[in-house]
Amino acid sequence: MRVGIIEICEPNHYSAVQALAKTYAINPENQVFVFVTDVFVPVFGKDTAGMTLVPFHANTDPQVFLNTILSEYQLDRIHINTISKSIGAYSATHWHGRVFFTIHNVEQWFDNGFLNRTRLLLFKVRKLFYSKYFRKLYQEAVLYLKDFRRQYQRDIFIKKLTQADYRIIVYSESQQEYLSKFIPPSRIINFPFALREDLPDNSLNSPLRICVPGSVTIQRRDYLGLLHMIEVNLAAWKERVIWDFLGFVSEDSLSLIPHFEKISRAGVKILYYTHFISGPAFDIHLSKADILLGNVHLQLNPTQRYGQTKESGVIFNMIKSGKPCLLPKGYDVDEDLKSAFLFYEDYSQLSEYITEFIVNSQKLSFLKQDVVKVTTKFTPKHLYKRLM
Repeated sequence: MRVGIIEICEPNHYSAVQALAKTYAINPENQVFVFVTDVFVPVFGKDTAGMTLVPFHANTDPQVFLNTILSEYQLDRIHINTISKSIGAYSATHWHGRVFFTIHNVEQWFDNGFLNRTRLLLFKVRKLFYSKYFRKLYQEAVLYLKDFRRQYQRDIFIKKLTQADYRIIVYSESQQEYLSKFIPPSRIINFPFALREDLPDNSLNSPLRICVPGSVTIQRRDYLGLLHMIEVNLAAWKERVIWDFLGFVSEDSLSLIPHFEKISRAGVKILYYTHFISGPAFDIHLSKADILLGNVHLQLNPTQRYGQTKESGVIFNMIKSGKPCLLPKGYDVDEDLKSAFLFYEDYSQLSEYITEFIVNSQKLSFLKQDVVKVTTKFTPKHLYKRLM
């Protein structure tokens, strides 16, 4: 089978592309063509067995590139991994044959009518007004108006897609359930963003190293509440806990840096980064973690909810690394993954978990062993049947 995987929008989604490519490549009868931006190619390194990488250059017309893929490669199956840019090119292309499309935000493609877009605008306006970011109000209004055209193009793309032999890929059972309100369940595939990798376990248990993977942004994660919890526990956690905020600090959260440095000076070390962290460097940090934390705001806005319409990358970093993870109560995870997570009601309970792991490292070691067992099924060999 000749399989094409297209990702010319988001280099950050390289893990999802690798997961699909490596899973198809497990079958030697498959020919896997990976169409990616040229900056994406080095991420694969030498790990390209059974794959052919075809770079998309920045000066290339995306419409021409997509038409070339369809006309010249004679693919039996096409995977579109992300559409965030060049929506016009994707909507203008005539898709045929077997086409698989991964959606990262379900509501954006299937539940983004005028009412929901207006509710989202009003939510952002109220938030900006109370935050006194008045200059961004105009920007949000412009984006709202532009999204009429973008949504029109999304609708055209979905209409053309559903005329082909299509499948929609999502990342969890909860996304699958939500999407089944709009399309037949038989058209939906649950496939993970990342695979279980053979990362070395360089964790030490002491000092306890807690990794918060993903960009540091107060829009999606509760860093203010987290920092307050750390400050309350400074005396007990001094030189016993290291926090690794494993993602660059976004522009909206630069004001957090002085707080990070203040806490570090007080004896609880916080690692933070003001630049994008490459895949290999990211994996090195991930291997050192004892436990992961997803301090997400569950309800991002009136239309988006983690564990329903979208998924947090922390789930897939847990799969990739085989490390246990802490999540806020109410985050729905797949049934076969639940034993890899501990859910906290509030920061008081979260601090109790952390303190318990500090004083009882053996319990943490047992938990790590259980998570490794849970994640072993997320390998190409086990996942291949999901795509068939």
